[in-house]
Amino acid sequence: MAYLLIVLFQNPVFLLLVVLYAGLIFGNKIASSRDTAPIYTVGLATFLIVLGLGLSPLPQDSGAVFISRVLDVVFAAVCAIAMASVLSAF
Repeated sequence: MAYLLIVLFQNPVFLLLVVLYAGLIFGNKIASSRDTAPIYTVGLATFLIVLGLGLSPLPQDSGAVFISRVLDVVFAAVCAIAMASVLSAF
């Protein structure tokens, strides 16, 4: 959703506001909960990386590359959660 908003309103100030808003949302979750703080920290880092890669100028259509990278991150997260659940059973 942040990517679509930034592409729709192509303004550096709007980019700053969207990233600041996401940082504040994740930062609130990181500061308020000790148990889930590492998850939200990784979520914030992943958000910034994927958003940056989606907005970077590439020879291909950056929107298609962005969707591809988002799907890669989702697949990696599912694999990590599945492995964590298998290992927690032991």
